Amino acid sequence: MEVVHQDGAEGDETTEEKPGEDAGENVESPFVIENGILTGIKDPSLTQVVLPAEVKSIASGAFWNSHIESLVLNEGLESIELQAFSGSQKLASVAFPASLKEIGGHAFEDCVALTEVDLSKTALQEISSDAFRETGLKKVAFPASLKKIGSQAFLGTHLEEVVFSAELQEIDDEAFTGVAELTSVTLSNNIQRIGYRAFSDCEQLNKVAYVGEMKTADCMVEIGAFQNCTSLTSFTFPQSLSEVPRMDFCRLQKVERNNPS
Repeated sequence: MEVVHQDGAEGDETTEEKPGEDAGENVESPFVIENGILTGIKDPSLTQVVLPAEVKSIASGAFWNSHIESLVLNEGLESIELQAFSGSQKLASVAFPASLKEIGGHAFEDCVALTEVDLSKTALQEISSDAFRETGLKKVAFPASLKKIGSQAFLGTHLEEVVFSAELQEIDDEAFTGVAELTSVTLSNNIQRIGYRAFSDCEQLNKVAYVGEMKTADCMVEIGAFQNCTSLTSFTFPQSLSEVPRMDFCRLQKVERNNPS
């Protein structure tokens, strides 16, 4: 970059190059990136983050307890590892790319300002255990590719409605335990397992339905899956369900056991 200085004489001027501002010089990245893996951040005070195209994976704990408020994940990113953003309590906005295949355990745990996530365009097949545990989530959109939700993945969130894709096969133990505001759940008609206490203590849950066509009728619902769902008044069992534990519903006299043939 050239800077023009006046020396006081009319028509007489000199030019000099300002150090560090050459037009061809690259600005230093605020991230620590090694072979496509983002392992850390150089400036912990950053609040607005847009990841560069070279990032393929975010390492475990890379942004743990960060001050980030807004995050744009780059297209080309494939994995977010264990506790990558855990404890980032100011994180309110995350844009997820279509290339994303994996969200690791505890990845966004305790991100209490995060109220909505759209995963619908991602390539996720599994959301790992505790991934969004005790976040501020009120709304989530799942991708069509999703097959499994790990244990306690959404425990203690504030989701109001959950609609799973027709391909979902497993909801692990306590995945949605204690989601106090949850009122409606739409299951996959191909669900193969609903784990222990998967939806327990969802006291406002009043409707469970299903979506999609059945491929196999081998689903198992484990004890306590809907324990203490005291508002449940309508339960349409997916056709894939082979057996439902009576103790989950024996005290709920309002339940309509609608099992389509």
